[in-house]
Amino acid sequence: MLDLVKDDFRQLNGKLGKHDQRKLDEYLTGVREIEKRIERTAEFPMPKPPADFAVSDKEPASYEEHIRIMADLMVLAFQTDTTRVCTFVLANEGSNKPYPFINVRDGHHDLSHRGNSEEKKAKSARLTASTPRSSPTSWAS
Repeated sequence: MLDLVKDDFRQLNGKLGKHDQRKLDEYLTGVREIEKRIERTAEFPMPKPPADFAVSDKEPASYEEHIRIMADLMVLAFQTDTTRVCTFVLANEGSNKPYPFINVRDGHHDLSHRGNSEEKKAKSARLTASTPRSSPTSWAS
């Protein structure tokens, strides 16, 4: 990507003060480092599961079960030191997903715009209180 904008960079850099030149250089150096990391990942073949490894194309029966399975996998990853960081997106920002399994039928996004509604505040609190925060075995219902 940087190769495509190097002429623009040179022109802009000549118009900037020393502080801004340094900041722009730091930014472009960061972008270049990410490009190199991406290139290095292409050098390694993707791991393939053994031939007899069964892969399901089915989703869990309920969204609640999906969340529990994913949370359990994250806990196992931490316990085995496979990773020290993980992210799990429960729903994209535009989905407005409800959580009927904890009696919250309103969309999460709608609840975030609660204003002074005590009802919406209580439902938001229910979402927060229902978030698992310990080992998977303690989440059993």
